[in-house]
Amino acid sequence: MNTRFRVSSLIVRITIPRSWLSQWRLSWVQIPRLSATGSSSRGQHTYDTLLRATLEPTQTGRFLALEPTSSRYFLADTSATALLAARSAMPGYRFYLVRVGHGTAH
Repeated sequence: MNTRFRVSSLIVRITIPRSWLSQWRLSWVQIPRLSATGSSSRGQHTYDTLLRATLEPTQTGRFLALEPTSSRYFLADTSATALLAARSAMPGYRFYLVRVGHGTAH
């Protein structure tokens, strides 16, 4: 039996043998997602505390797309390239975009 669940923008596919259905009880697992506001403030905090000192000496002027929950980031010369790389590697996630060495991205 194939079952698909859609939670926010995450699709999970579970394949369960029919013989297991009588033995197991399925329950929902909620995957936490940040709101746009939470994503922005957490992204700014992560950048300020973990990445600023490391990236500013060598990457000033480049764009950084940061996923705040995992602290995974993507650097590129343009904002569009950074976001495209981030979205292709982590579809369905929200990203904090900043220009390294500047207060905002644009």
